[in-house]
Amino acid sequence: LAIIQYLDETRPGPRLLPEDSKKRAQVRMISDHITSGIQPLQNLHVLQKLGDEKLQWAQYFIISGFQGEI
Repeated sequence: LAIIQYLDETRPGPRLLPEDSKKRAQVRMISDHITSGIQPLQNLHVLQKLGDEKLQWAQYFIISGFQGEI
């Protein structure tokens, strides 16, 4: 997200983030949710610790995260 913000602030269009501050905050909120709540579940080191049910476990939390349930 820091790279997107840098490019958005230092390069002419097209904009990568919405101009409206509320919409821009929503994009940051969704991005933060993905990077802190969903993406770590795809980490191979984490998944290796889970054993045979790792695929189902990871899929459950990733899908739930994208649906806004967690």
